[in-house]
Amino acid sequence: MASRVTPMGGAGEEMGEITLSEGLKIGHPRIDDQHELLLKVLRDLKDLIAAEAAIADSAKRLCEFIRLMEEHFVDEEKLLRELRYGAEEVDAHALHHREVIATLQSLAAECTAIESYTLGLVEELLRLFFNEVIAADMKIKTHLQKIGFRSE
Repeated sequence: MASRVTPMGGAGEEMGEITLSEGLKIGHPRIDDQHELLLKVLRDLKDLIAAEAAIADSAKRLCEFIRLMEEHFVDEEKLLRELRYGAEEVDAHALHHREVIATLQSLAAECTAIESYTLGLVEELLRLFFNEVIAADMKIKTHLQKIGFRSE
């Protein structure tokens, strides 16, 4: 990937506010709203872990994040086809989505196996979200600009 997006400070620093800046929005309301919802779930997970909530609560929130991510990917792929994004590009983007979901499921399985949810998990989820999901979606932003898409 050509560029990296860093949502927080470097290793060892306290996690900063988890937000999606205007520059990281792709310009399609449905997708941007879904991205914001995904970040809200991550903020909630961070808060649960920081408050040392019950493991079951953190597990439930992580499962919700993965479910919402899966739904987002299905919706995004459908939208790409509607917007006449190239067929090969849609297929490549969908493959990337499957890889992200596999990584998320692996992380969830690790947390379940060791019965532990830490802020390190949230940092890893944020890294994945910003560096894999949002960064990949910047190509969609370029496509929307190219076709002159305007939200109504």
